[in-house]
Amino acid sequence: MKVGATLYALMLRKLLDGDISCQEIARTTGLSILTVRQYVAALHKKKVVYISGWGRDVYGRYTIRHYTLGEGRDERKPNPQTRTEIVARYRQRLVQRTLDKISFGDSQRV
Repeated sequence: MKVGATLYALMLRKLLDGDISCQEIARTTGLSILTVRQYVAALHKKKVVYISGWGRDVYGRYTIRHYTLGEGRDERKPNPQTRTEIVARYRQRLVQRTLDKISFGDSQRV
């Protein structure tokens, strides 16, 4: 898990820019996600970085932490969606798909 000075500096530069997730840091530095998470967790424990926001994963859940370099209060994780909200979004997508099929007909098929 040893990180060179150049990669560590690049990781800190990304954190200094603000509001960045571990996945984005790993993508830009070329480090593994596990290494980035371990370093960021150590920085968070020592109050060098704080959670500045939450991002959604592919399922729409708030699981991706966004970090910013500096002292600040961690932002609370948003409450999960209720079943009613989930069903409403699903029904909205169904209506949109139906409208798309009606307006475009078979022209979408390639």
